[in-house]
Amino acid sequence: VLVAALTNEPVVMAHGSYGTIPLFLAGALSGILMVVLLSMLVEQLSRLAVLTTVLLYLGRNTLIILAMHVPVAALAAHWLTQTAALSNSALAPMAGKILAVLLLLASIELFKRCPLVVARSPSTKLSALPLPPAHVRS
Repeated sequence: VLVAALTNEPVVMAHGSYGTIPLFLAGALSGILMVVLLSMLVEQLSRLAVLTTVLLYLGRNTLIILAMHVPVAALAAHWLTQTAALSNSALAPMAGKILAVLLLLASIELFKRCPLVVARSPSTKLSALPLPPAHVRS
């Protein structure tokens, strides 16, 4: 995937620009294979309670993550560039990602407690919401 992405021209499907077709197809097929293999790995590791808990948490909060990841990342980048201690440091990119993840987790918890944002009554607890049937989860 990486070789095809780095050696091919930029792909803009909206304009019908696919670059070199063999490289485009190689990148697409290897990307599909990578997703299938990653899915098989996650299925094998799903026996671990920690992974299941993390995936359930991410799945339940996908819409909040989708809405908040760009503003939170921009806020983290702005804050780090204004901080003199890290602005020229080699650690700045990693610190920015860590700060963005922490701010995103905090914003998820904040939005879950705001009933107008998640469109439910304040008395509804997430643990009280029904889970899908067992045959759907497995």
